[in-house]
Amino acid sequence: MNKQMKYAFLSLLLISLMGQAQTTSKNNHQHHRENKIEQLKRTLDLTDAQVLKIKAIEESFAGEKKELRSKMDDVKRREREEFDKVFTAEQRAKLKELHEKYKK
Repeated sequence: MNKQMKYAFLSLLLISLMGQAQTTSKNNHQHHRENKIEQLKRTLDLTDAQVLKIKAIEESFAGEKKELRSKMDDVKRREREEFDKVFTAEQRAKLKELHEKYKK
């Protein structure tokens, strides 16, 4: 396998794994957020008022972050489409097999 093919394969694999991680992250986002804030509260000895302000700040950026995640998902999708144009049908099938193997 030449260097470009290895790079393309690794990129696709990484994108795939990132997508899977994002799905898991979305499911656990609220729990993770609460743990992060609780850890900050303990580590920095934050007051309840500070915690409320931090939560409000996070919330104020939530829409922008969601928009950026959506845009990034679109960029990754378009990148995969471009990769697919490079691969042969056999290579795409092999990649699909690998994707399914790592998905489990």
